[in-house]
Amino acid sequence: METWELDDDRWPWFEEQIQGKELDYHWFIVDWHTCRNDTRISIAQEGGRLAGALLIFRGRICQMRGESQAAEALLAMVGEGVTEMVMPLEWVDLMPARLKVKRMEEILLMSLEKGSERLIFVREPERLGPWDLNDLVALLHEADRITWGEVTAASLADSVATGAWYGIRQNGRVVAVAGSWMKGDPKHVNIVAVSKQFRGHGYARSVLSRLLEDIFQESDKALINVRADNMPALRAYKALGFVPRLTYCRAIMV
Repeated sequence: METWELDDDRWPWFEEQIQGKELDYHWFIVDWHTCRNDTRISIAQEGGRLAGALLIFRGRICQMRGESQAAEALLAMVGEGVTEMVMPLEWVDLMPARLKVKRMEEILLMSLEKGSERLIFVREPERLGPWDLNDLVALLHEADRITWGEVTAASLADSVATGAWYGIRQNGRVVAVAGSWMKGDPKHVNIVAVSKQFRGHGYARSVLSRLLEDIFQESDKALINVRADNMPALRAYKALGFVPRLTYCRAIMV
């Protein structure tokens, strides 16, 4: 099996190879076109066709797709500085011991077609901006320290300034948020979080509904990731019309 690094000249070949699989390769397409300097894609090729692909974003976050026979070649290219990997479920047993996985979790990719949404508003969210960065960081750390523990105001600043973020306040502080970088097509819902104290009140559905209104002004489809064991989130997303499409494993190294 031949491996090589994708470049602009060979991007049309890659696009042709993933026709019909655009949902599976969503992040490869989005990151290549919107964060080119931070994105490296390696290809596993066999017999002139795409067998698999590895995306490394900012040297830390990996996305891997393809057939099982490509796994060994692609996993060998993953450096020890990687902190997170998302891959097909059948690749889990092929993970090399040197990568020192701390935990693994099953992730669902869900999608919602424009016109199929069932928007639900318990409270009217408000648009958030750079002035809310400290509140957002505090909320994310409190809602899920494992997933968002490394988030800082600086790491969120660009996406909050250029994306779409909606929140609900209680006693002056943000207690629920939904945000999207608003990059690529379809658009991806990047963050939904609710303070533990205010869960079960429909706040997640409210902020996500407001965000979807923005997304569907620019795109005909919205995507969202959710842990397969996060039943409250699954119920909320399904209530709005999201449908499970693909399943992955996410390996966390730190």
